Amino acid sequence: MPRGFFYNGELIIDGADALAGAAKKLPPAADTSGIVNFPKAA
Repeated sequence: MPRGFFYNGELIIDGADALAGAAKKLPPAADTSGIVNFPKAA
């Protein structure tokens, strides 16, 4: 499962969805725990 986390205000995603996640630029407000888990599409 790809993992996303905020580093220096930037959303960093490990996994194949890195480019897609970077393009979305999720707001820091969506981050509540420091680590955000993204469900992997089947």
